Amino acid sequence: MMDYIQILSAILGSFGFGIVFKMKRRRLIFACIGGGITWTIYLVCQNYGMSSFISNFIATFFASAFAKAIASRIKTPEIIYIITSAVPLIPGSSLYYTLNAFLNRNIDLAQHHATTTGIVSAAIAFGILLFTILYNVTARTILHLKNQQKK
Repeated sequence: MMDYIQILSAILGSFGFGIVFKMKRRRLIFACIGGGITWTIYLVCQNYGMSSFISNFIATFFASAFAKAIASRIKTPEIIYIITSAVPLIPGSSLYYTLNAFLNRNIDLAQHHATTTGIVSAAIAFGILLFTILYNVTARTILHLKNQQKK
């Protein structure tokens, strides 16, 4: 039951960011679906005992794939779908606890939370980066092979 509440929260978070980006209704639905799918993938990875880095990386990789597929289908920039789909993964609480520990001069705890924040942020960045690289290399290779066949 708790997983359903988390997934619903992810959908609502993506919905909220979609509103901030002034997305139209049709596009907003896909943003919500992306957030729900991303968080579901994250939860599945966590349930299989994967680390926070790997779970966030895999979820972000699939969020990027979803964003690319939807954006090309309905002809919109994919960045808005990447952002709204990845919103549930953003380490907001960890960042809050980092700043709180710094303000309370608890440096050890601040370093712990800062490390967690950095790891999750890096996983999100690497997930987007790896998908983009793989997609571009694959697309160029396919285009090159098609051009070779025409000759």
